[in-house]
Amino acid sequence: MNARMNELAINIDKVQKMAVDTKLSDIPSIHKDVRTAKQMSHAAYTLASSINEVASKIQTANIGGRTVDADIDPDFAYHVYPALQNAYSKGKRLQEQRELKVRQEHNKHMDGLIRDVKFDGKWTIIKWSDGDITRVKCSDEDDNTPAGGFNAAVAKHFFRGAYNKIMHKWCD
Repeated sequence: MNARMNELAINIDKVQKMAVDTKLSDIPSIHKDVRTAKQMSHAAYTLASSINEVASKIQTANIGGRTVDADIDPDFAYHVYPALQNAYSKGKRLQEQRELKVRQEHNKHMDGLIRDVKFDGKWTIIKWSDGDITRVKCSDEDDNTPAGGFNAAVAKHFFRGAYNKIMHKWCD
């Protein structure tokens, strides 16, 4: 039993020495070649998994059928936690930038779909860049507004033949 306790103590000392020898300024350099949010998240997950595995071995040990409690050295946590926070923040920022770029590209594409819009009394007519023409008419009991006509024409174009069914389902 004493040999197992000594082995556990030696392993704990190795992990603590590794954590103390690693400076905070060294930790981000490990990830300098990581280019995408997915890679950054994977690196943070891998680091967290290995830390969790080490921490679970440090926190408790089964020696001779007895569970022995041990504490994680605060220096270990002090050096590792900021690296995880940094990796998570970078990954989150990269993901948000990528999503913004996708939305901007989508908006550019959507802007080019409409070639012309004409408001003629109760009628709204949209000519699409693919040659389609969508016409909608405001009913007598509704308020005739350009925004209402435009939105109805866009919805009718995208819902195609199901427009009336969907509109009556949600608007009646």
